[in-house]
Amino acid sequence: ALVASGYCLPVIPAGGQAEIVFDAGFGDSWATVPADLAQAVMIIAAQFYETRGGVSGTVAFPAEVIRILAPYRNLRLIAGGRS
Repeated sequence: ALVASGYCLPVIPAGGQAEIVFDAGFGDSWATVPADLAQAVMIIAAQFYETRGGVSGTVAFPAEVIRILAPYRNLRLIAGGRS
């Protein structure tokens, strides 16, 4: 198993695969997810179901999902250089 160290991800060998596992969120069951986030998940799932035949190009989240998720969005600004 490849394990991340600090802020660096391990190098995946050519032709290799990666499985990413992390714990995040509001609990370990659907019942602990806030209702508005659960609604966003259902909207996205419905969109994927409706386009299950495939799409060309990229697919954007519906405007309603973006609106629901906006209060939960975190932004981080990290300085990467020295002055």
